[in-house]
Amino acid sequence: MGDQSDDGDTPAALKQRIAALEHRLGTDDLTGLATKQWFFNYFAENARDADALMFIDLDDFKSVNDNYGHATGDLLLVQIASALRTAVGDKGKVARVSGDEFVGLFHGIDDQGLEAISADVLTAISKCQVPVGELLVSRHASIGLAKVKHGMKQRNALIEADKALMEAKRTGKQKAVLLKERGLQLATGMPSVEEVHLGLNRREIGYFVQPIFDIRQAELWGYEALLRWRRPNGEIVGPAQFLETMTEAYNYGATPPLEAAHAAAAWAALKHKKKIAFNISSAFLAKVADQKLDWVQTIVGDIPTDRIVFEIVETVVEQDTSDVSRVVGQLRDKGIKVALDDFGIGQSTLSRLQTVPVDYVKIDKHFLASAIQSPRDKDILFRMIDLIRASEAKPVVEGIETEEQLALVLETSADYGQGFYLGRPNPTDHWDASPPEMPRR
Repeated sequence: MGDQSDDGDTPAALKQRIAALEHRLGTDDLTGLATKQWFFNYFAENARDADALMFIDLDDFKSVNDNYGHATGDLLLVQIASALRTAVGDKGKVARVSGDEFVGLFHGIDDQGLEAISADVLTAISKCQVPVGELLVSRHASIGLAKVKHGMKQRNALIEADKALMEAKRTGKQKAVLLKERGLQLATGMPSVEEVHLGLNRREIGYFVQPIFDIRQAELWGYEALLRWRRPNGEIVGPAQFLETMTEAYNYGATPPLEAAHAAAAWAALKHKKKIAFNISSAFLAKVADQKLDWVQTIVGDIPTDRIVFEIVETVVEQDTSDVSRVVGQLRDKGIKVALDDFGIGQSTLSRLQTVPVDYVKIDKHFLASAIQSPRDKDILFRMIDLIRASEAKPVVEGIETEEQLALVLETSADYGQGFYLGRPNPTDHWDASPPEMPRR
């Protein structure tokens, strides 16, 4: 499919379209609160050590929709959103992240202050009521709390807050729980530096690969290499549970799993003549900005440059992108392709298209999941894909997990797709035995 940008897509026009869509992405239609995307951006830019994350879940809210209808549920959500604004005030920022879930970020708050604001929030929510005939429908809430630590990503903070929320639910609901440090570490299952170091030494940490398809041609385009830890007990652990600890382990003499990376790259690029994508942080690119590109071979081994794709983890793209942009330009000059990963949920969103010149933009799976549920979110997905194409990058839609989602993506102008419906991450020998194929429609 050819490029769909037109003469109207001047830099100024593109900037206006981006600004309009970013505003839409940042405001929840029903409640007027900030959205998940806006909150993740805000967290990435503003969260500091000693801040606190609040994860709010309405208790038994599904029964409101089931018993009294979605219109009643929506009215209650609007009331609760208003109550949250009043209870939080200027003490923090609050957003709606899903149907009956909300999050808040509070800066420099101690345990006593956190206890007080949690009590205010719980009371405010419990007072919200919607009349249905002679009944007054209301719901209570449970809260999970997590203290933000230096350098903590929003995903890890949410994991910790979610564990605290589950504890609040388990112990009776209608309460706020802040798990202490020891309990928090045990609850999230985060391994110690020593455990990760041992796992690296035993070569338990390596790469699975997940297929990426050219959905227009229904052909396999390449693979993404994804870190996995195969524990001795047979458990397969994803990087969210150990990546930060693994980075810390390098400070104590641990060796990165480069041999595994070289093997995955050679398997895809040499054996199967396909592209292979590796995740890389913008912080790393900024660090090597003044170096030659020898580090490329260190990471992926000796494979043709036109089969290498580096996916910049968009959630950690720096505010000052000059160094990153320079390295990206050098990589592209060598024939290496560059993508922005998890696009739309990171430190910035659409404006990044104008500051980092990339070949591909991978749209976070949240947008596809939402597009199936809502005409508004479907429109946002379509507009986002068109804007990516206008920036001369190719869109890759992540999170295709059902036949219905694949059908929707095929309605768009996206070039590529990835997700469990097209193929889960697996060891390379799995794909040798059962080569990936795009499902027939």
